[in-house]
Amino acid sequence: MSQAPPDFQQQLMEAARLHERGDRDGAISHYRQLRVRQPFHPPLLNLLGLALVQSGRPAEGLPLLEDAVRRAPALLDGWINLGYARREAGQAREAADCYRRALRLQPRHRVAAMSLASILVDSHDAEAEPLLRRLMAETPDAMLPLLKLHRLLRRRGDEAGLQELEQKAATLALRSPEELIEAGLLRGDQLRFAEARDLFAAVLQQRPDHPFAALAFADALHLNAEFAAAVDGYRRAADLAPSAAAPWIGLGQAYMGLKQMADAATAFEEALRRDPENARARHLLDAAKGRSGAAVPAAYVRQEFDDFAATFELNLVQKLGYRSPTLIAERLVALFPGRSFATVLDIGCGTGLAARALEAITVRRVGLDLSSRMLKQAERCGLYAELVEAEATSFLQRSQATFELAIAADVLTYLGDLAPLLGALHGRLADGGIFAATTEHARPGEPDYLLRGTGRYAHSESYLRTAAASAGFDWLHFEVQPLRREREGMIEGGYMYLRRR
Repeated sequence: MSQAPPDFQQQLMEAARLHERGDRDGAISHYRQLRVRQPFHPPLLNLLGLALVQSGRPAEGLPLLEDAVRRAPALLDGWINLGYARREAGQAREAADCYRRALRLQPRHRVAAMSLASILVDSHDAEAEPLLRRLMAETPDAMLPLLKLHRLLRRRGDEAGLQELEQKAATLALRSPEELIEAGLLRGDQLRFAEARDLFAAVLQQRPDHPFAALAFADALHLNAEFAAAVDGYRRAADLAPSAAAPWIGLGQAYMGLKQMADAATAFEEALRRDPENARARHLLDAAKGRSGAAVPAAYVRQEFDDFAATFELNLVQKLGYRSPTLIAERLVALFPGRSFATVLDIGCGTGLAARALEAITVRRVGLDLSSRMLKQAERCGLYAELVEAEATSFLQRSQATFELAIAADVLTYLGDLAPLLGALHGRLADGGIFAATTEHARPGEPDYLLRGTGRYAHSESYLRTAAASAGFDWLHFEVQPLRREREGMIEGGYMYLRRR
């Protein structure tokens, strides 16, 4: 790289100072003027690319950042800024690779190491814990790596490790915005949403233009059922990240909480303008408009439960009173006293709640789920002979296994038309095999099945009877029991028990 003239370097420093003070538009204008003189200067490409990404223009900024490190592979800040940009674009794996390149240049670089650790924690990567422990050892009074490790161990259920960290945390104080954010994320994992909200609010007092804190603050308001305030919060987050879909998806969900479906639909449409392939926005738009397709898109279900895996049992069982696997087990014992089922397929096994509930009356259990992170949680319970990551109908169509019992607790709520699943399942159940499943119970006068504003399907008893008979099942038992709590009260579930003819 040739040496730039001294006056060029001086002007670049002046533009960088504008950038540091938050005047991104002014900095971009100066950077562009300097680029006329030095079009391929790597530090300039790096700074201009970063400013454009921070201004919500990643399509312009990312190529410049990539060009900067291509021309100057030893440019440490270039790799760090490219990692930031790729993470903002949702490219976590590529961002991690950038931070690793930075650490090869400077192995003890704290920003690169913490940024890499954040990605590893979010992706449940085994590399996260040793890296965080190294950072804690290097800076014993730093709160941020401790908080990240605390969140990692909580998701893993490591109670002994958590006790040790909590004792250490009691001696340290939260200071930086990054520490406050991490503490807020931890409170969110603990379902302490009001505390999370207050921590994110404290960040925004220090850094009003912090896009992640703004979005996290709005999320905490939403999760704390403060929907009107969440609407304002998501609009602020959208202003700070104009190209991002996430604030618009959150805004739509907040409007759903307020039962303002037309406003929700508009927000989801805005999200899709920014990210046309976003499965969550597409599905929630259908829900807001009352459009019932055949099933919830598999990509949406996978994303939802991957995101939910770490706090699934805390949220669903302790907060929402979910007991469906236990109620199914009790009914099976009543219907088939003394019977043990040799082979069981647990469709949508999640973290293994059904395996635990059915352990006494089953022998060999196979768990099936779309979410790889849920399956990692299920593996820890040690009750499955086999765990399979697949969509249920396609798995059943290609499988050669035979099962005496199949269960689907809180699975049919993601399917509208049940005929494909029931037909495929009939072929994999032994003669006289049993299928136990829950649905959300459609109220009298509602269609056979419908997509509710929650994004889940409800089914009528008459539809279930017809679908079961058409697929070759005898109707054994049906009852309406609670599924889980929601803000409006208990959700009524239809508990269905079928026998293969």
